[in-house]
Amino acid sequence: FRTIKPEGNAGRFWQYLAKSGFDDVDKLTTLYELKYASTGKWKDRIIIPIFIKGKLVSWTSRAIGKPINAPRYLALSEEEGGLVNVFNALWNYDELMQGGETLLVAEGPFDAMKLDFYAAEFNSCATCTFGTSMSVEQALLIAEVSKRFKRSFLLYDEGATEAIFLAKEKLIHTKVECTFLPAGADDPGEMSRKQVRHLFNSLQ
Repeated sequence: FRTIKPEGNAGRFWQYLAKSGFDDVDKLTTLYELKYASTGKWKDRIIIPIFIKGKLVSWTSRAIGKPINAPRYLALSEEEGGLVNVFNALWNYDELMQGGETLLVAEGPFDAMKLDFYAAEFNSCATCTFGTSMSVEQALLIAEVSKRFKRSFLLYDEGATEAIFLAKEKLIHTKVECTFLPAGADDPGEMSRKQVRHLFNSLQ
């Protein structure tokens, strides 16, 4: 896995992030320790590491193209050496434990990164469940970290209404609420900085 830079073979990964609406790609890749792979199983994917208590426990990856016979997201399995199954974990866990004003729980890591990247000015954070099927383990973790925030919300993609309410049922005894994307947005990962700021302002 290599460092994402604006030049050379890494340039197309850098450009992918820039076109995804991140206005400071160098800051983004440093903050979340993103890498890229150009060969092997993870070829043409951005690597998104998952840390718990400062220790790398697993990673997931996002294809920058349209992979044939492969998912858009591909995660390291426990059989391959992952210390934690990503579907039993929360991305950004260490930062969540520091608490703040607002916590947003999205579907995928790119959704969460877009929200979290612009959340700092609001003393807020975001995480994800790596899909719409929240596991019992993830529900327990969300219940734990939500206690450290004044407000906590589930925020899924447009059209995932049934999934968000099923997830809410697993958090019925917590203060976590459901919220929805602003008009004109279908996916948190595609929102602009202005839209993300407007969202956090509306949740204050």
